[in-house]
Amino acid sequence: MHAAWKALAAHDETIRHLHLRRLRDRLLTMIAIGPENFRAMLRGFHLIDEHFRTAPFHRNLPVLMGLMAIWYNNFAMLFPAKTTSKRRGESSTPSPSEHARLRIRARYLGAQRDTPATDRLR
Repeated sequence: MHAAWKALAAHDETIRHLHLRRLRDRLLTMIAIGPENFRAMLRGFHLIDEHFRTAPFHRNLPVLMGLMAIWYNNFAMLFPAKTTSKRRGESSTPSPSEHARLRIRARYLGAQRDTPATDRLR
């Protein structure tokens, strides 16, 4: 019985530690963004939870994003796009975030080409 109590105490300590970490993270976030923005963020979390709970399956954004992640992880990697990285000079398969970064960079550089050099200095 002594071993069971030790295991239970260790489990309780782990749970307590996780709660303290969550509280610390929430406090640091609130300090960083301010109490009003923190409350707005919590309201947004509540709204997305309600949307997840009540929205029809075909219009449920969290469900659709989860299905896209499953699809990407299981099927899209079968046919990866190949790019050449200028920094490494080797062929690599870009991640979705890398694709987004490259698209944003291309848009930014395209916009820069269309504006006079003097406007870019502002």
